[in-house]
Amino acid sequence: MEMSYRQIKIGTRGSPLAMWQTNEVLRLIRRKFPSLNTKVIIIKTSGDKFSGSLSTTHDSRVTNHDYAGKGLFVKEMEEALASGRIDMAVHSLKDMPAILPKGLSLVAYLKREDPSDLFISKKYKNISSLPKGAVFGTSSPRRKAQVLSVRPDLRVIPLRGNVATRLEKLLSGECEATILANAGVKRLDLTRKLTRLRTHALTHFIPAIGQGIISVETRTADKDLIYYIRSSLNDAATESAALAERAFLKKVTGDCHTPIAAYAQLKGKKVVLKGFASSPSGKKTISASREGSNPSNVGRELGAKFVKLGARKLMRPLVLFTGLRCDRKKFQGSDVVHLPLIKILPPSDNYRSLDSAIKRLNEYDWLVFTSQTAVERFFERITHGSWRKAPKIAAVGPTTAEKVRSYGRRVDLMPGLDFNSAELARKLLIFKVQGLKILFPRAKEGKDALVKELSRMGAHVDLVEAYRTVPNKINVKKWKALFKKRPPDEVVIQSESADNVFKKYFHCCPKSHFKTYGP
Repeated sequence: MEMSYRQIKIGTRGSPLAMWQTNEVLRLIRRKFPSLNTKVIIIKTSGDKFSGSLSTTHDSRVTNHDYAGKGLFVKEMEEALASGRIDMAVHSLKDMPAILPKGLSLVAYLKREDPSDLFISKKYKNISSLPKGAVFGTSSPRRKAQVLSVRPDLRVIPLRGNVATRLEKLLSGECEATILANAGVKRLDLTRKLTRLRTHALTHFIPAIGQGIISVETRTADKDLIYYIRSSLNDAATESAALAERAFLKKVTGDCHTPIAAYAQLKGKKVVLKGFASSPSGKKTISASREGSNPSNVGRELGAKFVKLGARKLMRPLVLFTGLRCDRKKFQGSDVVHLPLIKILPPSDNYRSLDSAIKRLNEYDWLVFTSQTAVERFFERITHGSWRKAPKIAAVGPTTAEKVRSYGRRVDLMPGLDFNSAELARKLLIFKVQGLKILFPRAKEGKDALVKELSRMGAHVDLVEAYRTVPNKINVKKWKALFKKRPPDEVVIQSESADNVFKKYFHCCPKSHFKTYGP
């Protein structure tokens, strides 16, 4: 008997991969129940909106930490499910948190596609062939840790967006290599498109929990619907693997912000589960396996072993944030220490030079910012009438660019890889700056490298003091003692002034633990 008395509303995201997955669900349902009345409803999630803003090269809202998180891809879908707007939601299982909202359940798991990771590069055949210090692009903490565990010399940068967007960024030179899930590549039929690239299956990497599995979530109380979903979609072997991997995830309490992995396979009547956890730097790892007949028990038992071995503490990085204001939401999954190294003072001429330059703003071809504070001081002093002929805007890095956009202004240029003044000058060269007038508001203590380079190119640069920076008073001895006890995994430094103070006070700290991010 078919379920034809009502329309079944299927919720999905609108990305190409999500639509492929939903179409596969529809194909399997209709094969068993051809007259079932279904309707696909595309849910525009906050995660999609965030990813969508990342799709352009020079105007993308890239930040140093992925604070959107996969949870945003799931949240609105589950809200639509709970409210009755949709009856079932199609997910990539690896996006799903370990604990679901009350009243919702994962009820079916489609046959698993290849769960492995795929190394992709324009020039290099595998991770070991990358040159020392090469830029590797990934926003996955798991992939980052596994890459650094074998190549600690590589520079790993965030690489966000859907599969096609990440490939575009690789081709445009934002990084020299990246990793994609083999399942996504195969489902989107991208294998032929990758023929001009070098690829290598990373079979030695343990994949993300649930990677390669399409899952269906519905309301727990919809028993009739669950029966039809399971009878047309569920693959028993895949379900066993999913239950083991997710039980492990729940026990260890990891998520998409932590470097954790697990992969289960059926061997005869037993489930064999391999687990992995790492420090964010990849320097310390835990690997172990367990097997048994009950998938959930195997997952819980292996998870308990990882907890006993210290996996929870190991996976949470210690982030030292040295900027003025710390938004802890940007560092989910991390222990954050906020240590402001500088404080901001008004310019020595009480804004007279900045105000004068703003009055002549229409004379300039470019406006260059190398810090968030310069952006703030500039827009605090400006009036609407000054923008009759708006100059193009260049920002040295993603956080500075984001600050510009918060004032409703477009960023026309931003470096793609190295967020520093030298790279910004090279990018400006594309626009043939010879003879152009450039306004450069900055700190009194800023370095002159950018000004010299632009002047060498033939540009006329007006350097204007927008603020002053002075070192903040801190107990250096106390902080050094804390760092010796637990060195930070990452240090976020967003200005040259803070960088100078950090080097002055903490040069003796183990440098392998620190990563400096441009403004």
